Amino acid sequence: MLEAQRLSATAGPEQKAKLLLLKDDLELKHVFEDIQASGAEAMEKYWNDTELMSKIAAKMGELNMGPSKRPISSSQVKLGTLHAAAKAGDADILRGLIDGGADVNQTDARGISALGVAVGFNRLPAVQALLAAGAKIDQTDARGNTVLHYAAGYGRKEVAELLLGARADAGARNGDGQRPVDVAEVNREMHMVAFLRARAGADVEPVAAKFL
Repeated sequence: MLEAQRLSATAGPEQKAKLLLLKDDLELKHVFEDIQASGAEAMEKYWNDTELMSKIAAKMGELNMGPSKRPISSSQVKLGTLHAAAKAGDADILRGLIDGGADVNQTDARGISALGVAVGFNRLPAVQALLAAGAKIDQTDARGNTVLHYAAGYGRKEVAELLLGARADAGARNGDGQRPVDVAEVNREMHMVAFLRARAGADVEPVAAKFL
């Protein structure tokens, strides 16, 4: 109950993002349907339901830490919600979370930042919001990939153009020694190969390693 009360105390832009983490839970399906139909009024009703918040807190604990019943820290909640908002492409929630103290450059267990998530899911408004909030464009994940590697590997041309405009390094190499253009070639995103060569002057060289 204390955890639910603590979550209730943080009501604001984080509400929707926290619930997004559990939107596929069958037990909570009716909650999301009601919120979708009734909007802010339903959100406020559920947010003040301490029994429901206690249930959500428990489910968030299972989601973030497997079977462990340890309490969720505020930093873990903000990390999960920031990445969820980036995945959903909700720039307003992202700005609210960051204004509320979320670390825009915090990474998940694989070293992926919210910016990396937004790029991977091709959420241009979220990418713009994160960059405006100071997200590091040269930050790498656990395998040494930058967000430009993601854009190249997934064929996100519009996002790649935005990143290059923000001075992303087209020559950065990941842990396999690949540049973004190399990753695009391995993934057969030939339109990205052509784009990067034209936009950033990157020459294509044969690569052996495969981008996963």
